Amino acid sequence: MNALYAATDALDERVARLVEKVRRVREARAICFGSRDHRFVFRTPLLEEEVASFETTHGIRLPEEYRRFLLCAGNGGAGPDYGILPLDKWDDALNIIPEIDGPLPADFLARAFHPYPGMPRTGDWAERLGIHQDQWFEGAIAVSTEGCTYYTLLVVSGPQRGRVVAIDMDGQPPSFHKEPDFLGWYERWIDRVLAALDAPVARPQVIGSEAGLAAAAVDPRWSVAHRTHFLSELQWQHALLPETVATVARCLDDSDPELRAAAVRLLGKHRAGKAYVD
Repeated sequence: MNALYAATDALDERVARLVEKVRRVREARAICFGSRDHRFVFRTPLLEEEVASFETTHGIRLPEEYRRFLLCAGNGGAGPDYGILPLDKWDDALNIIPEIDGPLPADFLARAFHPYPGMPRTGDWAERLGIHQDQWFEGAIAVSTEGCTYYTLLVVSGPQRGRVVAIDMDGQPPSFHKEPDFLGWYERWIDRVLAALDAPVARPQVIGSEAGLAAAAVDPRWSVAHRTHFLSELQWQHALLPETVATVARCLDDSDPELRAAAVRLLGKHRAGKAYVD
């Protein structure tokens, strides 16, 4: 029993560390792929009885790392891609499989997940495993999406239980993330955001702070295409700080018409540019 309490305490410490890192990037007004949706905010955590009810219904026990996240951080919200999905969206990826047009089997999540690390990444991967489309991702729940047909799953049953897997519902072979569990995968994402706060990078996934992106937009060492892209990323902020408005306004005097137009659009969207645009 003491070992169980110690393990739970260790997980809670990991979750608390992640929550603190998310707070830091939120207060730094960070911007990254998907953050316009979740804004680095967690949904309300679930209660133990709510998690237990889900587990009883599906005949499983959720991996402990993910379970503690739901109870101590939130039922989705801030996270990789467009954020962590709430638990009741666990079957979100399955809704686009044509072969699944009715209720799922009651034991769908209790069935072992078929793909495995190191399996041949060929177009006939499902045939090699001897499974039909409606069996591709038995034993796994959706935890995030990049949009379109791209999802991230968490394996909840079978030898790979606890692992995080990137999938394409169009049929590309699944790819296991290197981290051994959900919290490891999540921490790699938030550490990347923290590391890049003041160092915006090139397309297609800009990561940076509001101040960093604004500074890069007026930095001639970046190409006009990059500077324009930095301005477009700032459009996803809920509101701009006054110092950001002042920095962006400098782009209105730039020699490039595309950059000037991007600055006008940004300032106009935030109702911050009338004094400059008139």
